[in-house]
Amino acid sequence: MLSENILDTIATKHGLSRRSSSDKSRPEEIAGIVFSAAETMGGAFAMGYLNGRFQTAKKDHLQLFGLPADLTIGTMGLITSVMGIYGPLLNSHVASLAAGAAATYFARTGLTYGSNAKTAAVEKLAVQASGGTLSAGSEKVIRLVAAKEEPQAVATK
Repeated sequence: MLSENILDTIATKHGLSRRSSSDKSRPEEIAGIVFSAAETMGGAFAMGYLNGRFQTAKKDHLQLFGLPADLTIGTMGLITSVMGIYGPLLNSHVASLAAGAAATYFARTGLTYGSNAKTAAVEKLAVQASGGTLSAGSEKVIRLVAAKEEPQAVATK
C-alpha cells in the first residue's frame, strides 16, 4: 500500500491535488450548487415570463433584433461570462442566469416539435380511419383533438 507522502509526491509531480477540486467545505459546496440552480431556474422563469408577456399572434416568444430573445440573451451571457467580463465574483452568476435563458429557448423549441409530432400522428390516424380522404371539417376536428390531451367526458344523469 502506498503511503500518504508518496501519493502527495505523485500528485504534486503531475500537477494534481489529492483534495477536492476546491478548498470549500461541503456545506459551502452545497450552498453553491443550490444557489447556482436557483439562478438558472430564475433565468428560465424570467425568460418564460417575457416570452409569454410579449408574444404575438405570429410569434410565441419575445424577439430582439429579429432573433429569439431567450437564445440571444442566453448565448451572449454565456459568451461574455466565459470571457471573464464580469469579474471573478459575477461570472458564474451571469453564466447560471444565461444558462436558464438558453434553456428556455430549447424547452420552447422542444415543445413546438413535440406538439407538431402529435398533430401529425393524429392526422395520420384520421386519414387511415377515413379511408384516405379528409374534409375541411375533419381537418379542424383533428387540430382540436391534437390540442387536447384527453377528450372531455360527457356528464350523464
